Amino acid sequence: MSVIQWKGTYRLFAAIRPPRDAIDHLTDYLTDLHVAVPWSRCLRYDLWHVTVAYLGETETDRVGRIGEAMRSAVEHTSLLRLALSGGGRWGRGRYNIVYTGLSGEVDRLVGLAMRTRVAFDEVGQDYDRKQYRPHLTLAPASARLGNAESAEDLFTLRRYQGPEWTVSSVGLYNSVVHPELRYDLIDSVELG
Repeated sequence: MSVIQWKGTYRLFAAIRPPRDAIDHLTDYLTDLHVAVPWSRCLRYDLWHVTVAYLGETETDRVGRIGEAMRSAVEHTSLLRLALSGGGRWGRGRYNIVYTGLSGEVDRLVGLAMRTRVAFDEVGQDYDRKQYRPHLTLAPASARLGNAESAEDLFTLRRYQGPEWTVSSVGLYNSVVHPELRYDLIDSVELG
């Protein structure tokens, strides 16, 4: 894939995008939750992803080097089988999120994330060094719900089990905030 380039900075992250059938299955499941209506403005299915590494603000002239580092970490990894499953809530205040977790070859995904981070270290690229917790962020947990409704939703979400799917690539994305949030694919590396 060719790399898009322009001057300035990107807000980069490496991520896996679940296929449409996995997203549709989860979307159907979420419609019964109390938060479905309050979340309707922030549930952007086109933005859902599983982050492999978050790089943050990065000079555009580093994109080629970052893409090569990601390639060295990813291209010798065989295809992974994952499913969206379970879920919960973590964080505090405005950084409080509701997420769904993963099942399947999660240990291999963690290994892929760790190899990607090492590759970024080797080219001097900074990234978020928090402990890696594979998940898909559904929405901020700031919906105004009572404790009973919120607890019921979390109980329901924890029982979720989506269909299994194959991870075939890792993308490098630029998070564009204005005028409307979108994630532009900058580079992509096929597994295996």
